[in-house]
This record gives sequence, structure tokens and C-alpha cells, in this order.
Amino acid sequence: MIDGVSGVQLLGVMFDVTPTPQLPPPAPERFEAPPLPTPSAQAWRALGDGAAAAVEGLRAVGGLLRHPAAAWDELQETVGSMGELLRLVLAPIPQTPFNGFVGSQRRIEWATFSLNEVKAVKNRLGGTVNDVILATITGALRHYLEDRGWNTDRAELRAMCPVNLRTAAEHLKLGNRVSAMMAPLPVGIFDPLERLRQVRTAMEQLKRSGESARMSRVMDLLSYVPAPLQHQLGWVQMTPVNTICTNVPGPPVSLYLQGRRLEKMIPIVPLAQGVGLAFAILSYADSITIGANLDPGLITDGERITAHLHECFAELRALAGVEPVSQPTKAVRPERQRRAAAPSQVA
Repeated sequence: MIDGVSGVQLLGVMFDVTPTPQLPPPAPERFEAPPLPTPSAQAWRALGDGAAAAVEGLRAVGGLLRHPAAAWDELQETVGSMGELLRLVLAPIPQTPFNGFVGSQRRIEWATFSLNEVKAVKNRLGGTVNDVILATITGALRHYLEDRGWNTDRAELRAMCPVNLRTAAEHLKLGNRVSAMMAPLPVGIFDPLERLRQVRTAMEQLKRSGESARMSRVMDLLSYVPAPLQHQLGWVQMTPVNTICTNVPGPPVSLYLQGRRLEKMIPIVPLAQGVGLAFAILSYADSITIGANLDPGLITDGERITAHLHECFAELRALAGVEPVSQPTKAVRPERQRRAAAPSQVA
């Protein structure tokens, strides 16, 4: 129905950017909803949609036949995309404690950081905000796996990172318009600076390689597969990864609802069978939050992941020489100050 980018865009419709917004326009006149379609009407509509899709496919094939060179290039790109998918499916990945049968229960953990601090770290150490966050997640996973007695030497996990495909003309349009990149998470590296450098280099290479475009082509091809077969093939898209890391730019300003400020947004990305831990990253105003969705049947100590996220970002912040942003103190009325000081005076 929606993806992360369209979901964030909907926030601008539901919330205000000021605590004192203008009055909404008057409600439109009431109208009677049309009756629900009958099963026969639904069947005819499905047949019509199928015929329209077939006609569109024949037109595309006809266009390729009229241009053999373009058809040959299209065929090569398609074969290359399918080969890329096959390589990812067959490539082995480490079996971590959070890769196993995923049940129906969920637990949400999150860690919030100052966006200004994250930007300062990337400005001094290089890379992007996404690189700094991925390096922080990589370090947290390394420490968590060591807590569980897992040997991280020379280990490298694989994360699926969704990529937004929307153009400026598709602003505020619903639907799911994402592709994916398979990013390596070098948990086997001890040095935080080297982890960040490896993550930055890998992400730059993935962007230059056009992997997201190839994955988008594969997804387009899968859309032509009948729905029952799509359901059976759904496991192919998620099995060859250890975790999911999706970063969505959120509203850069504070949002309000009926005059009250929205204090914090915790992002959540769904789990897939075999992937019991997924990270969603969302910026909001002057903060950025990493939300970890996990299966408590696989991860019984999820609070350790949150603690390691804070620990690993603090390491990068210290190496960059960035001073932590002090939290603003709330103003206290004078009478409360006198009341709080009274017990100490008595003692």
C-alpha cells in the first residue's frame, strides 16, 4: 500500500507544522457510497484488467521487435539481472542467532541520537549520514554476537537496504516504489574507524554498480508471475540476507497535532521469514532514531542491542572529536526550587 517515503509524505497531510494552524476547510456535502461490487462484477473487472495488461505487454514486445538492437540490450540486461539474483540466492551467509524461524511475536527496541552529532561525525570522518548509522549498527551487531558467544573473526553479514525509486513527479503518490541493495556489514572488523571506512567504500561501490536498478528489473519481472506463484516465490527476496536496514528521511521540522508537538517517531520495518532482526532509521527535526524490530523467540535480550548502538555511536563521536549535545534543562518555577531545597536545609 505504501513504502517508507510515501508514509513520511502522508505525515505532512495528517499533521501541522505549527501549533496554531489555520481552520480546516468546510466538510464536503455527504454522498451515498456506491454498493459493493458483486462477485460477477469483480470477475469481469479482473478479466478486463488482465486483458489490458496483456495488450500492454504485446505492445511492449512489438516495440522491441521493431528495434532489434534495443531488444538485444533489454535481453542482456534482463539476463544479467536474473544472474545477479541467482548469485545472491546461492551465495552463503553466516547463520547468526537472529536468523531462524520467525514466529508471530514482536518486540521493538529503539535508540535516538542527535542528528547534528551524526552530521558532525560524518563531516569529520567522511561518508554520509547513512554510512555513519550503518557503521553504528555493524558495531552493535558485532558486540551483540560476541555477547552470545559467536565468533566474529573475519565475519561479514549481509543487509538488505531498500532504495527509493520515486521521482519528483511521483510526490504524494501511494504504492510501493522501492528497489534494494545488498550491503555488507563487516562485523569482523575491530577498529570502529576501519568499520566506517569499509561500510563507506562498499556503499559507494554498490551505488556505482547499479545493483538497485538490476534488482528493480527483477521485481518488475516478478510482477508478471501469477499471484499464487508470487506467494510461493516470496521467500527468494529475503532469504539471502541476515538483516534489513532501511533509512528514510523524515520531516526536517517539528510536527503538531491539535496544538501538541509530536515528540518522537519510532520507525518499524517488517520482518521476513528467516530474518528475525530488522532496523529502520528515521530522522525527525533535530534527531534520528534507529528502530529495531525483533522476534523475541530468537532474541531474548533485545535491550543489549540498544545499549550497543549507543556505545558504538559514542565511539565514533569520540574518535571524531565531537562534543555531545547537552540536553536542554526544563525551567523550574521559583517556588518549586524553594520546596526542593527545603529538605536539604533541614538536614
